[in-house]
Amino acid sequence: MSLEFVIIPLTSVFFTTAQDIHDKLKNAIQTNINIQLDTNYDTIITQRINKWKKTDFNIITIDDNYDQTNTITVRFSDKRTKPEIMEVEEFIDLVASFEDEEQHTIDSDDDDKQNGGCIVM
Repeated sequence: MSLEFVIIPLTSVFFTTAQDIHDKLKNAIQTNINIQLDTNYDTIITQRINKWKKTDFNIITIDDNYDQTNTITVRFSDKRTKPEIMEVEEFIDLVASFEDEEQHTIDSDDDDKQNGGCIVM
């Protein structure tokens, strides 16, 4: 499974922050991760968000809140969830935990295969 994210800085002022978050995610996640940066500043933010929603990317937006509270807005690709405001480190820890859960599932599947599809307890 590949994790797919797009980071959308509201304006070019937040481009460096977007790059920093990109690098932190890349360093924290060891599995397949695809991170895009949307720097189409000529298009309004809602259009940029809607474009990426259609592609089922998880969307991270960076705006003035980042400077004031070190928070980002995260829209997960699951259509039923609402946007969440999260601290950057909290978000990175959450995404890293997805990787841990996925690795645990893979390890369990490998154990099942080695034991003829049975779970050994």
